[in-house]
Amino acid sequence: MERTFIIAERVDGDMTCIDVVCPDGGKGMFNKWSNAIQFLARYTQCAASDVELDAFSNAFAGHGLYMSSEDHAAPMTDTFDVRDIEDASLERLAADCAAFLATKVNPENSVRAVIAGLVASQRYTIQHAAFDFWLTRNDVETGFGTRGFGLIGDSLTKIAEKFGPCSLEQQDGKLRYRQDKALLR
Repeated sequence: MERTFIIAERVDGDMTCIDVVCPDGGKGMFNKWSNAIQFLARYTQCAASDVELDAFSNAFAGHGLYMSSEDHAAPMTDTFDVRDIEDASLERLAADCAAFLATKVNPENSVRAVIAGLVASQRYTIQHAAFDFWLTRNDVETGFGTRGFGLIGDSLTKIAEKFGPCSLEQQDGKLRYRQDKALLR
């Protein structure tokens, strides 16, 4: 059975409510995203640890190749793959991804936990999240803020934007990861 959830965010007076309708008809109403995410994780047996750093950073690097180009020509994926990124750059890229996933969205939840909840509840993947991180931090007109996630999308957008723009650049036959701002710590 395909697991399709309906998640609606609404304002009831001065309180934001998150309504969740499960595929089997189960329902939940929550006053905090953290409670809704925990409910979804328990329902689907998905945990924050399911958002693996390797999968996220590999997808982030792959999307970076696709979105980067030499002299605004064809995407770098036409010529390069992730193996062409120098080791030191891969380490910096993975550190960026780890820092992003560890950032707190609210006192109870990290970005990693929020993404795990989104993956568990919607047609959203770790690859989508990595791509949204690349797009949002590079100020492309799409990303977390255009996925229909409401306040949670706004929060992820603000966090991603703090990391600043990044790019992959070719130098001497190797690709280098470049960050235009210091890592958020």
